[in-house]
Amino acid sequence: HAANHIQTSNIEELFTELDIMYRRVQSEDPELYQNLTIVLLSEMGRFPKINMRLGKTHWMHTSTILIGDGIRGDQTIGAYDNDCYSQPISLETGEISSNGTYLLPAHLGSTLLQLGDVPIPESLVDYPAIQAALL
Repeated sequence: HAANHIQTSNIEELFTELDIMYRRVQSEDPELYQNLTIVLLSEMGRFPKINMRLGKTHWMHTSTILIGDGIRGDQTIGAYDNDCYSQPISLETGEISSNGTYLLPAHLGSTLLQLGDVPIPESLVDYPAIQAALL
């Protein structure tokens, strides 16, 4: 909740180790590498604005990073406004859309199941996959 600046080294370490692991799989097991999808997420987000203690409080949103086979990379899907309220998006394009969808964990679940060519269970049919994330 305070001293947010010290998180930079933790994030750098995370991505350094992730890069090392990804390159190792690429060189040691090319078949696995060709079919590998990495899902990196947290169950808790941090508010996007710095508080008076130079930190960040808990937030009801989090981020997910998808890397690998079948993923359309180099993009951000989802957004919030200046007051930090979620914005609806088009599941097809990932762009903000006034008649779009508010992303929920179930949308990510459907996306990962589709990516793995697994049938979508009845409990997720109302939460379509985020097509903008997939190739």
